[in-house]
Amino acid sequence: MLVAAGRGSRQGGPAPKQFLMLGGLPVWFWSARIFDRLFLEGTLAELVVVHAAGEKESFRPWIEELSIPVILTEGGSQRWNSVLNGLSNSSGTYAMVHDAARPFLTEGLCRRLMAAVDEDIGAVPCVPVRDSLKIAGDDGVVTTSPIDRTILRAAQTPQCFPRAALFEALSRQGACADEAEAWCAQGSPLREVRGESGNFKITYAEDFDMASSMAENRTFYRTGFGFDVHPLTPGNGIVLGGISIRSALCSQGHSDGDGLCHAISDALLGAAGLPDVGVLFPASDSAYRGAYSLDLLRDAVALVDKEGWSVEWVDAVIHIQEPRLAEFTDQITRNLDGVLAGIGPAYRPRVNVKVKSGELSGVVGNSEAFQCFAIATLRKERPADRQAGDQ
Repeated sequence: MLVAAGRGSRQGGPAPKQFLMLGGLPVWFWSARIFDRLFLEGTLAELVVVHAAGEKESFRPWIEELSIPVILTEGGSQRWNSVLNGLSNSSGTYAMVHDAARPFLTEGLCRRLMAAVDEDIGAVPCVPVRDSLKIAGDDGVVTTSPIDRTILRAAQTPQCFPRAALFEALSRQGACADEAEAWCAQGSPLREVRGESGNFKITYAEDFDMASSMAENRTFYRTGFGFDVHPLTPGNGIVLGGISIRSALCSQGHSDGDGLCHAISDALLGAAGLPDVGVLFPASDSAYRGAYSLDLLRDAVALVDKEGWSVEWVDAVIHIQEPRLAEFTDQITRNLDGVLAGIGPAYRPRVNVKVKSGELSGVVGNSEAFQCFAIATLRKERPADRQAGDQ
């Protein structure tokens, strides 16, 4: 369960902290991706996202990026109400409850919790208290008498419990700091699991600044370049970006001659370190004769996605004299976006298409051929960070 119903009043930002963009993704989505990976390996069955009133639709576009079944349920006025609502709408034997404002959850921490929980035992991640502790009065005077911090722990989330028993404990306890407090109040045993210092909660503005720095260090980028050229001969039209355009000229090629799709495919594949279009879809293979190149672009996108990359942006140029394309560029762009939005975060424009004429010079200016150029930028999470919890 991902508890994302808070209003973030202490954070001090312009929006609830779970919706702030962190490394190109909403804060809450970082943890959702971890749960999605655990689902794909067969560890989790569902994800319940508890949201504040009126915020349900804000989650939907991002949820479409996940494979795990997601249940959206409205939270209550306090955390314990929200967790109760989430438990009521979940179906598993055990429940793992996590704060959406802790974006750096790892699979390793989740696995340790799931291994520790039992039919009557809860599990909570804890980290030692490292700083010296003092007590300050309302007058600002600090008491320096020693406080033994060796027995103290800072509790984190996710916290893991038998679902039905946790529901009963929260119903009986009511207001509480976290699920572990309600669990212990009824005398149920609780196991400590090694927490992680990186699994901190974004509470104040300075926490978000630190999270932003960490998120930037967890990702890296690559850029790829693509180029294609096709001869033009008398005919009844060309295909660009999957759009058929009537013309007195025809693009020559083994497939449909869509040089724009070919250039973009090569840019994506190059950035991901994969072979180019000519190697993956060779002209020597009759299966690709007359192929619809937008489908080949989809195949290239799937290969890039399989390697764990997300498309940040594609910038493309069509260098052509005839036909004139000004009235088609918006349609071409939308068509390409429909394919490129298949990887990465929720839908947003990812491609820009420009058209340049040949200025009546050279093979392009004389309408003997046209050329397409594309640059693609991809982003990827560093694999070492993904496994940090297992170290």
